[in-house]
Amino acid sequence: MKSIKSLLMVFGLFLCLLLGMTPEVRAGEIVVRSPAFDWDDWSPPRYIPNWEGVPEELRRPSPFITPPPTEPVRWTAQWEEREGVLLAWPLYWPAVESAYCAMVDELQEIGVVFLLYNNELSRGLITEKLNTCGVSLENIEWLDIPYNSNWTRDYGPQNIWGQESGDWGIVDNRCTYGRRDNNVNPNLHELWGMDYYESPIVTEGGNLCTDGMGKVFSTTWIRYENFFMSEERLRQTFRDYLNVELTMLPWPPISPHLDMSAKLVDPETWIIGEWTPDDPNTPYMDEMVAILENMIASTGNPYTIYRVKQPDRLPTGYWRTYTNAYMQNGKVLVPIYGVEQDSAALAVFQEALPGWEIVGIDSTGFDGSGGAIHCSTHGIALHDEVYLFVGRLTSQAIGEARKLPR
Repeated sequence: MKSIKSLLMVFGLFLCLLLGMTPEVRAGEIVVRSPAFDWDDWSPPRYIPNWEGVPEELRRPSPFITPPPTEPVRWTAQWEEREGVLLAWPLYWPAVESAYCAMVDELQEIGVVFLLYNNELSRGLITEKLNTCGVSLENIEWLDIPYNSNWTRDYGPQNIWGQESGDWGIVDNRCTYGRRDNNVNPNLHELWGMDYYESPIVTEGGNLCTDGMGKVFSTTWIRYENFFMSEERLRQTFRDYLNVELTMLPWPPISPHLDMSAKLVDPETWIIGEWTPDDPNTPYMDEMVAILENMIASTGNPYTIYRVKQPDRLPTGYWRTYTNAYMQNGKVLVPIYGVEQDSAALAVFQEALPGWEIVGIDSTGFDGSGGAIHCSTHGIALHDEVYLFVGRLTSQAIGEARKLPR
């Protein structure tokens, strides 16, 4: 069964074709290059609803593509310290509201919840629901920014730091859901005053996984989305805007987005989904594991790979996922479904992330949507301090970093 998100992606590509965009496709192998990263500035980190959309008069025009940063930048990874999380309440999707209440409750204990709303009526409805769930409102910052999708992971800001200036900035890729969702990042730029770069890359954040040290991973779906540029041009654009080398991994049937099947939880540790031998995803996941086993992490060490058995496929044909988890400031929110595999999945996360608090969030309401916890959250970098890294990261340093107080 095709998910709502997958259908939206296909429609976006079809629209590009209607607009007369000509693909420039060049086959190529996965190339692993040395990371564009300055080792002298590194130290271990501490740790689709049915909706009317944004009214036409509230939509921002599409910004022009901006030039890339003029200095080397570092794209922060999901396990690094965060100011908070960006959430967009799923109005008119009551099935997932309890999950959002649980996320807000857990995440405001470890950071600010930047909560989008469209108008005072919607803010009132959100407040009422949080009050009904018994959720405190003490660490919420309300953002009056029009949006039309709860998938903030896909259209939210990619956090970068200038390695020379120390300035915080964001890279705004072009989300296939349309400019109504891409309305958010320009408004965040105006609100917070960070550097802003609009890139020509067409992709969603759910298919981007950076290690914070010069690598980014995606599935091969990114080539289909950027059919109008060659593979080398796509790679160069990632270097220009985000200072990373792109590695493309297999695209399994569960989703074109990497976060539905795999998760990088520190610079050299993966949690990768596992299905039964006869499941259609299995050969793709085996290929993914084989690729990563033959790669060297940015740390100079081989990757450690944990396998997590994904829940059984539903009778409708929909696959659920455990890897669509969100990490922030020592806490991990993992989707669970009230099935026997839940406890084993939580144990895998705890083994891979000793010292982190692992919290299961009931995600059955997301069934059929093509997303879960990670898709619904987007970490926001620290606003008021520059977090520069010094020294080379090692396995021992990763272990020590996990033990630091938060």
